[in-house]
This record gives sequence, structure tokens and C-alpha cells, in this order.
Amino acid sequence: MDLDRLFENKDYLEKELQFFISKKHIKISGENKELVNSHVRKARHNLEFYKINKLNNDFNDWLVVTLYYSLYHSALALITNRVFV
Repeated sequence: MDLDRLFENKDYLEKELQFFISKKHIKISGENKELVNSHVRKARHNLEFYKINKLNNDFNDWLVVTLYYSLYHSALALITNRVFV
């Protein structure tokens, strides 16, 4: 999969989405704004934890984990907003 091409070519993006749908890795669901908002809240919560603790060098490993999960929940919010799960 060519990540740059996913952003540059909508037809390629749609083809890749259809591939993952056909393999049942993702499925189309109904609109679920509550789930989208839940993921956004969790992403913001993780970012807030990072902001509060970023100057404490004793927990750098957990700060990385926190940023990872913030990105993870942001991505899930975007995917869910496109009605995929």
C-alpha cells in the first residue's frame, strides 16, 4: 500500500477501502456521532494528561504511550465519522 498515494488519489483510496471491506477488516456501519465524540473525548483526555506531565522526565515512557493512544483515538474518530468500524 502506497501511503502517499492514499492522500493524493481518491480512486486509489476508495479501492483500498473496498479491499479492506471485502476482507472484513472494516465494515460499513450507520452514522454514530456518539461513538465519534467518545473517541474525540478520549483523545483530548490523553492529550491533557500529556500536557500536565510532559515536564516530568520520570515517566517519558508513559508520555509516549499517552500520545500514541491520543493519535489512535483520533484515527478511530475519523474512521467512525466516515461510517466505518
